[in-house]
Amino acid sequence: MSTPSRLESPTWSQNDLRALGKALRDGTVPPGKAPEYEDVLVWYLDFAGDVLQHLESLDWSPLGLTAAPGTSRPKTIGTLIEKLQRNHSTPLQNVGDLAGVRIDADMILSVQTAFADSVKEIIGDEVGDENVFVKDLRDGEHSGYRAVHVLAKYPAGRCEIQLRTRLQSAWANAYELLAMIVGRGIRYGELPEEASARKLVDSMQEQSQQLAKFEAHVDTLGHLSQFSESVEDATREILKSKYNDNKKTEESILQALKETERILLSMVKGDRDD
Repeated sequence: MSTPSRLESPTWSQNDLRALGKALRDGTVPPGKAPEYEDVLVWYLDFAGDVLQHLESLDWSPLGLTAAPGTSRPKTIGTLIEKLQRNHSTPLQNVGDLAGVRIDADMILSVQTAFADSVKEIIGDEVGDENVFVKDLRDGEHSGYRAVHVLAKYPAGRCEIQLRTRLQSAWANAYELLAMIVGRGIRYGELPEEASARKLVDSMQEQSQQLAKFEAHVDTLGHLSQFSESVEDATREILKSKYNDNKKTEESILQALKETERILLSMVKGDRDD
């Protein structure tokens, strides 16, 4: 059986990759030994795809997840250069999301936490616990972005695995499109100069806070109605009914976020309706 690409080491050295990153950051020609970024891109595309395929092949039903479909991608050269220039002291080989995997699932917050812990444990069995850790970004201090990330260091390189609820994902997708319209700096806490653009950013960040409160409420109802052994049967049924009502509300919120995403996407494409 061949070695999975995530467990293979690249042909270039760390110093070669560092030299490429410095050249990309500074806009200079990479030295002769440095790999071409196109080759690095192909490597990380295969690597990220292998990580995703591995995670999708596992049984997540004990967590109540019937499947864990996701996407994988290497970082584009434009966003990579932006990140290298923004974090001037970070060498290319230490960019944690050079390979990225994203898994969005219909789950409550406590299941999201358990999901991340399980992914960490599985990866730790392959690469050692010291090479993988969980980064919880649900505290609202990341320009409204909320998710749980598992950061792993494989022989193939570093990989960031983003685990998001459906609402977290829908909000993040819309906010990313807004960043393409008013400036990518909003992803890092910067506000646009134009008042109308600032108002849009403030509105979406406020929406993120409200979504966080809603998901925390749904999580409490879900935990008490499904997992707690201290709740009497009659009370459990009431809680379950409230939980189901809130899941219907969640569906409506999700559709509204997707409509926002559609409008922003049409603006990005220059096809906004009159």
